[in-house]
Amino acid sequence: MITAEAMLAALADLCGPWSAKLDLDARISHALGCLHEKLGYQHSMLLVPGEPTDQLVMLASHGYEVGVGAQVKVGEGAIGICAERRRGLRLNNLPRQIGILQAAHEPGASSTEIAFPGLKTVRSQLAAPLLLQGELVGVLYVEDENAGRFSADDSHALQLVASLLASALFHENDDEAPVDPVPESVAEPCVTPLRVRYYAADGSVFFDDEYVIKSLPGRLLFKLLQARRDEGRREFTKKELRLDPCLQLPAVRDNLDTRLILLRRRLAERFPFAQIVPVGRGRFRLDLERPFELIQADAKYP
Repeated sequence: MITAEAMLAALADLCGPWSAKLDLDARISHALGCLHEKLGYQHSMLLVPGEPTDQLVMLASHGYEVGVGAQVKVGEGAIGICAERRRGLRLNNLPRQIGILQAAHEPGASSTEIAFPGLKTVRSQLAAPLLLQGELVGVLYVEDENAGRFSADDSHALQLVASLLASALFHENDDEAPVDPVPESVAEPCVTPLRVRYYAADGSVFFDDEYVIKSLPGRLLFKLLQARRDEGRREFTKKELRLDPCLQLPAVRDNLDTRLILLRRRLAERFPFAQIVPVGRGRFRLDLERPFELIQADAKYP
């Protein structure tokens, strides 16, 4: 069980970098790392509202090899129920509470779904909503294989971290700290061209026959690849993307930053030959180590 001293030490460590000039991606990584190192939560994940709005999509995780882009339905499982009720949820004996767990750990049957990476033998779950002025902007979730793992103090600690992350998601902007230059990778002309298929109906993207991503991250990836093919561009700004009507960003508070993070992490996790690299304030570069052909279809992927 977490002690009051450990909780205070963890929160102090977590809050330190919040005053530094870190981008949103770095803050998320630091927060999830702190949950492990300071509070002992070996498996954690951050999910944000997806498309459609009755879905949550995994933005980042700690302790799992894959899973970025996996989706959970609002109202299903500990994560979905937390999102639906907008209240924290603590489960410590899942065999007796299996009805509330439902099928959150079951991989989707669709070829455009990413399997949820939760523990197969999970016994304890803890979820905290990220709220801003009553609006749900995410869910922070941790789980453990041991029954009775989480106490009320754990719930309080996780909710405090969730509140910090909610504020970071809301206040993220293009005024990021400069980053060290990263050498640009060059496509190998002798390699078989990558066949990229894009389906405009749902924004899904496939590399050869493997699903990559869909919805706004998919539309973003297609936009970047199209500009690279037609204009030879490699660098882009968040500002220009926010002004592009084709991306269908929300008018009030767009989610461009989180979707770029999702896309960047998904590519790094599964497709290392295609990477999104920050190069400065509000700027990034698309590195692609293979030549490619872009195929666009209006119909939804079957």
